[in-house]
Amino acid sequence: MTRLQGLRWQAAEEDRRLSGHLLPAIVASAVPVPLTIAPGVGYGLVTGVSAAEIGTAANDLAYDVASLSVLVALYAFLATDQWRTAVPFERPGHSECLWTAAFFITGVVVFPVATVLAEMAGAPTLDGLAYTLADTRTLLAVVFGGVLVAPLVEEVLFRGYLLETLLQRGSRRCWLAAAPSSSSP
Repeated sequence: MTRLQGLRWQAAEEDRRLSGHLLPAIVASAVPVPLTIAPGVGYGLVTGVSAAEIGTAANDLAYDVASLSVLVALYAFLATDQWRTAVPFERPGHSECLWTAAFFITGVVVFPVATVLAEMAGAPTLDGLAYTLADTRTLLAVVFGGVLVAPLVEEVLFRGYLLETLLQRGSRRCWLAAAPSSSSP
């Protein structure tokens, strides 16, 4: 076998690693939300306390725990080679770091300006979603969930497992394969 034939065989083998995983990938991507809602509904039925009364920090933490639980279950479900195919963590290149920094800075600048312009135009505000970071529990929940857990879960479930499974089904050039990734929470 020549080196080129060996590389082709290896690529074909890698493309089969996640065959038959479309339904599990869809379920794994969708299940964190019901896993978050169900305990809250159950708690509300037993105690009579609404989700709004529980508080933002507790609701965010419930989503984080549900998401991490799905990641642990996915890790246990997939074989090692499947995990590496579904979650190909690689060190980012120089250009990726530059693009990340550029868009981070752009977001930090654009968001406050866009918020002020939207308020001046009379658009509805996000007051219902606003919370103060003066409370330590809320700050920890935001940092844990928004900075650590959410990006990890999004990368693994949507851009990793689900997108790789769709791409291995022949959707390499199809915009449909990117839709779940770009519409993720």
